[in-house]
Amino acid sequence: IGLLSFHERTFIPQQSPDNGRDHLIEMMQPLSNWRNKFVSVDFNRKYGDFYRVLPLKDSTRLIITNYLKDGAFSYKDTVIIGTGGNYYEYNNAKINEYNSRGELEGIKNISIWEADSPILVSQYAYSQNWKKRIR
Repeated sequence: IGLLSFHERTFIPQQSPDNGRDHLIEMMQPLSNWRNKFVSVDFNRKYGDFYRVLPLKDSTRLIITNYLKDGAFSYKDTVIIGTGGNYYEYNNAKINEYNSRGELEGIKNISIWEADSPILVSQYAYSQNWKKRIR
């Protein structure tokens, strides 16, 4: 028995009014499959990928360590995912801000996601039109 989750005509990121309308569907993982450590590799798109992390427990400490494709260390970030069913989205508060090059970016390369309680890490490609808005 499996459970499929879906959403029709969604935006990734949600704040982009001119974005494509994507259909998302995924097989939901049982809680017994959630782990404290995940490794992700980007989809090799110019602007990186969008990630959402769901914690099993309140006040979960999440450490994200990123490496370049050649294995060199890039950066490390630590966040606390709050209580009451909260989740963490990479760059959620800043997703529509421009960086110093005038571009928007998600997470690129290789990332290790480690938490002090079980988590589920979801990786999404940005909607098609999102990259077209970037000049």
